[in-house]
Amino acid sequence: YLAAERRDFPAALAILHSIEAVAPISAGTAVEAGYVLNQSGKPEEGVAAYRRAYALAEKYPSQRMYRAAALRGIGSGLIDLKRLDDAKRAFLESLEVEPGNKVALNELAYIQELQGSR
Repeated sequence: YLAAERRDFPAALAILHSIEAVAPISAGTAVEAGYVLNQSGKPEEGVAAYRRAYALAEKYPSQRMYRAAALRGIGSGLIDLKRLDDAKRAFLESLEVEPGNKVALNELAYIQELQGSR
């Protein structure tokens, strides 16, 4: 988290890969990797990391707490990829897991804005 906060994304990814090696079912690590990749301007890789996080969260009960965050990350990456309808679906699904989440609601409003300006 500290490396990502300093925007040292290569170092953050290296640390996250090390963590994944010893904790391969950590959805939280995959969520953080998705964040770092999205922030690094690599939304396709970020979405893939968030999808991996979501799959882990679905498979392992101990990781379920990361489902909504993974879906929001998928949505954010899809916005960057200009796949607004898919992003909207991801945020709506995240709200099914975590109703009333302000981030998801704000992102849905942002998508609405973008779609209105087309």
